[in-house]
Amino acid sequence: MKVIKYILVIGIVYLLSACGKEEPKYTIPAKPVDFKFNTSAVDHNLANIGSISVYIKAADKSAYDKQLGGVKGVQTFIAPRLSNEYIGYSGLLIINTGSTLNPTPFAAFDLCCPHERLEGIRVVPTNEGTAKCPKCGSVYDIIFGTGQVMEGVSSEKLQTYYVASIGNSAYRVFYY
Repeated sequence: MKVIKYILVIGIVYLLSACGKEEPKYTIPAKPVDFKFNTSAVDHNLANIGSISVYIKAADKSAYDKQLGGVKGVQTFIAPRLSNEYIGYSGLLIINTGSTLNPTPFAAFDLCCPHERLEGIRVVPTNEGTAKCPKCGSVYDIIFGTGQVMEGVSSEKLQTYYVASIGNSAYRVFYY
């Protein structure tokens, strides 16, 4: 009888621990992410729904800006801005989705295409609320904040990061 109770308790504990929200996993090589932005200061464009900010290393900004072409509502910034900030593997893409379903209206993604998995191959936002890899052609949702593959050869979504409000129009992007 004790054995049956023991097995039953172990089974219940296992089931309870297996249920719950799945944490995002790394779909690209892991790099630290800890970045702050403020929608009432330099990052004011993110106050508008659909607006996008891209944060990228200084050495890569000029080439990335050329890839953007005529995409509307996108601003690029050199980052990290502070010595204790980290922008992930290939840089950050932050979009104001306007969603009220999440704690903040923002979604944050790494710029790295998860199919290519190379630091220098970065997705580029489009005017259709998506981001497209210039190499493999995969298209990812960004306007709904999912990063899911919409078309193309990629089998994994964009690497997502958490966005938390830290008060007074300031937000923190991080991964733990």
